[in-house]
Amino acid sequence: MSSLIWSPDSHYLMVVIRKRSTIVIKSISDNEWMSKIEQGLAGLSEAFWLPDSAHIAAISEFKLKMTIYSLIDKSISYISNPKGSWSFSKNGLYMVVLERHE
Repeated sequence: MSSLIWSPDSHYLMVVIRKRSTIVIKSISDNEWMSKIEQGLAGLSEAFWLPDSAHIAAISEFKLKMTIYSLIDKSISYISNPKGSWSFSKNGLYMVVLERHE
């Protein structure tokens, strides 16, 4: 199933295509700008915007990995085995994630 998700600042639209493990981001103000993220073999169970509208979090199948993509500098960060839910501080600067360690 696919879904459309507006960024918190309404400048971007994210299309999540779970069946293809792909995320496509389009800019509302710049018709030329587009970004495509392919999760690969890890699969894609969900994706969401971080409060700053400059980062996207993607959760792999079976919650084995959370990947955070930066639209600013194209950096990628990983959180292994995220468990439960996650939450953001009121100002959006901090994110709380439970992580399972062996």
